[in-house]
Amino acid sequence: MSRCIPRRPALLPKSLLSLAIAVLVLGARPAGAQIDTSGPGDEEPPTVAVMPFGGSQPQIIEHLNQVCEKALRRIAGLKVLNAAQWSKEARESGQGDDLEAMARRLGADLLVTGTLSQVKGWWRLSVDVFNDKGLPISALVVDSLTPDLGATATFQLEEGLARIVRPAVGLQAQAPPTGPANPEDEPSPQDVDREKPVELAKVEGLRVAQVVKKPWVREPWRPLLDVKAGLLASGRRLSCAEADARRHNQPCAGPEFPLSGGAGLRLDATVFPLALRRTVAAPLAGLGIGFTLDLPFWANRQQQNGSSFPTKELRFEGGVRWHWNIGNATLRPILEAGLAYGFHSFALSGGAAQPPYPDVGYQYLLPQLGLGSFLTQKLHLHAGLSILGILTAGSITDATAQNSRNPFGPGSAWGFRVSGEAEYLPLPWLSISLGGKVERIAFSFDGTGCAMASTNMASCYRGPAPGMTTASPSLPVPIQSAEDLYLGLWLLVGYRF
Repeated sequence: MSRCIPRRPALLPKSLLSLAIAVLVLGARPAGAQIDTSGPGDEEPPTVAVMPFGGSQPQIIEHLNQVCEKALRRIAGLKVLNAAQWSKEARESGQGDDLEAMARRLGADLLVTGTLSQVKGWWRLSVDVFNDKGLPISALVVDSLTPDLGATATFQLEEGLARIVRPAVGLQAQAPPTGPANPEDEPSPQDVDREKPVELAKVEGLRVAQVVKKPWVREPWRPLLDVKAGLLASGRRLSCAEADARRHNQPCAGPEFPLSGGAGLRLDATVFPLALRRTVAAPLAGLGIGFTLDLPFWANRQQQNGSSFPTKELRFEGGVRWHWNIGNATLRPILEAGLAYGFHSFALSGGAAQPPYPDVGYQYLLPQLGLGSFLTQKLHLHAGLSILGILTAGSITDATAQNSRNPFGPGSAWGFRVSGEAEYLPLPWLSISLGGKVERIAFSFDGTGCAMASTNMASCYRGPAPGMTTASPSLPVPIQSAEDLYLGLWLLVGYRF
């Protein structure tokens, strides 16, 4: 006899049960509420734009753009805009020179660019990072044996950009990989896990000697000692501003003192004591002390009356010199300045005969200001302007006396000089320079100089005739102004260290 066992009601399938629960949850949601389906990965990542790098080789520059873009893409959580996107946007907008405007158009948080240059056999990549306002925030320098960067230089670029970019855009540094919690769980090393040894010399762009700290190579614009010596050609002309036939004295009675020339030697030396200290800032490293010595040799000065006068000239200048490479890189402007004391004599010695022109013995202060630049690693051009603050001028401004009959008399003087030089460096320690200068000194006399210096005159003219308020037209006219002009041209060979 069998018993009847009551049958239990069938359970709902799991799928129907899940659907029912979902309906209940949705029904319990307040009206108008939205479901947030966004995830943490939907936020816009920080963006970095690469500006085209600078340099003289287009193929290498394009390669460097790609290397920089690849290095930035290794930073997790970063969006990278390549150099081609920058160039296209700059071309279409015409705002390539406005970094802030370009960052706004591209939506970039940071801008990265660089310049490739060569420094004494090495290739140097200088990388600059700007914020979205176009202001610099950091810089990076990478040295390489090859212009396209080897493996070591590329690694340095990646590490350097990561250190700069991550904190700048608020990204956290990547956590180092963690090992097993229990050291006993770590598998034993297998033969396939052993790395094959690689010789350092076979790594691209790396020499074995570079494993040791690389010696510091000073740039050509940062010498410790700069000494030059060579040939000098010089010229001089002394003239009065206005010639007058009524004067019986020289040099202003007839033709002005003609331009004459001499040849001699020139020596220039400067030492920069702080240039060897690598930690010293570039402006201080260019502070030095130097001097210049000009020693021209002149032939005797012949006069129309047959007399001859030996001529001697000497010039010395010494003081503080300073230069600063703005940017501390090739093809950047170099600002120059200085302050020196100068002595310059030009004398005619005639023994018993009295020279027709008085001697000059200038002592002056010489403030200088100049600007230069390296056009290449071996060619340097610079030019300068100097003011001659004359302290004394010698016998040319002595008071007129009965015996001397100085045709000029008391007065004052000032001058200026314009100079320029081209310097070529065939070797890092050897220089060849070609330069020149024009120097003009202007005199202003008080009008009491001797107007009758001829040997057959008994006295000098000093003013109006007795009983007259002005000088008579028949009397000689005193000299009131004069000009002393000097020209120079030199060719020098120098040693730099």
